[in-house]
Amino acid sequence: IIPVRDAKEFNNAIDDSRLVVLEDTGHIPMAERPGTVNDLVMEFLDEQGEAEDNISSGESSTATA
Repeated sequence: IIPVRDAKEFNNAIDDSRLVVLEDTGHIPMAERPGTVNDLVMEFLDEQGEAEDNISSGESSTATA
Protein backbone atom coordinates (compact mmCIF):
# COMPACT_ATOMS: atom_id res chain seq x y z
CA ILE A 1 0.00 0.00 0.00
CA ILE A 2 2.93 2.32 0.79
CA PRO A 3 5.98 2.33 -1.51
CA VAL A 4 8.86 0.52 0.21
CA ARG A 5 11.04 3.64 -0.10
CA ASP A 6 8.51 5.57 2.04
CA ALA A 7 7.63 2.71 4.39
CA LYS A 8 10.86 3.04 6.37
CA GLU A 9 10.07 6.67 7.19
CA PHE A 10 6.53 5.80 8.29
CA ASN A 11 7.89 2.95 10.39
CA ASN A 12 10.35 5.27 12.12
CA ALA A 13 7.69 7.93 12.73
CA ILE A 14 4.98 5.69 14.21
CA ASP A 15 5.55 4.29 17.70
CA ASP A 16 5.02 0.54 18.09
CA SER A 17 4.85 0.07 14.33
CA ARG A 18 6.73 -2.50 12.36
CA LEU A 19 7.68 -2.77 8.73
CA VAL A 20 6.72 -5.93 6.86
CA VAL A 21 7.46 -6.23 3.15
CA LEU A 22 5.61 -9.03 1.39
CA GLU A 23 7.51 -10.08 -1.71
CA ASP A 24 5.56 -10.72 -4.92
CA THR A 25 2.50 -8.96 -3.52
CA GLY A 26 0.65 -6.08 -5.14
CA HIS A 27 -1.49 -3.24 -3.83
CA ILE A 28 -4.01 -5.36 -1.93
CA PRO A 29 -2.00 -7.68 0.33
CA MET A 30 -5.04 -8.55 2.45
CA ALA A 31 -6.71 -10.05 -0.63
CA GLU A 32 -3.60 -11.55 -2.23
CA ARG A 33 -2.11 -13.05 0.94
CA PRO A 34 -4.98 -13.13 3.47
CA GLY A 35 -3.48 -15.85 5.65
CA THR A 36 -0.15 -14.07 5.96
CA VAL A 37 -1.73 -10.68 6.63
CA ASN A 38 -4.13 -12.13 9.21
CA ASP A 39 -1.26 -13.91 10.99
CA LEU A 40 0.79 -10.70 11.08
CA VAL A 41 -2.11 -8.65 12.44
CA MET A 42 -2.89 -11.25 15.10
CA GLU A 43 0.77 -11.41 16.18
CA PHE A 44 0.86 -7.61 16.47
CA LEU A 45 -2.37 -7.48 18.46
CA ASP A 46 -1.23 -10.28 20.77
CA GLU A 47 1.96 -8.34 21.54
CA GLN A 48 -0.01 -5.18 22.34
CA GLY A 49 -2.27 -6.84 24.89
CA GLU A 50 -5.83 -6.02 25.83
CA ALA A 51 -7.14 -2.56 24.93
CA GLU A 52 -8.14 -1.89 28.52
CA ASP A 53 -4.53 -2.45 29.59
CA ASN A 54 -3.25 0.16 27.14
CA ILE A 55 -5.42 3.14 28.09
CA SER A 56 -3.01 5.62 29.62
CA SER A 57 -5.35 8.45 30.64
CA GLY A 58 -7.81 6.28 32.53
CA GLU A 59 -10.56 7.28 30.11
CA SER A 60 -11.94 4.85 27.62
CA SER A 61 -12.88 6.04 24.18
CA THR A 62 -15.79 4.61 22.26
CA ALA A 63 -16.78 5.19 18.69
CA THR A 64 -20.31 6.21 17.84
CA ALA A 65 -22.02 5.84 14.53
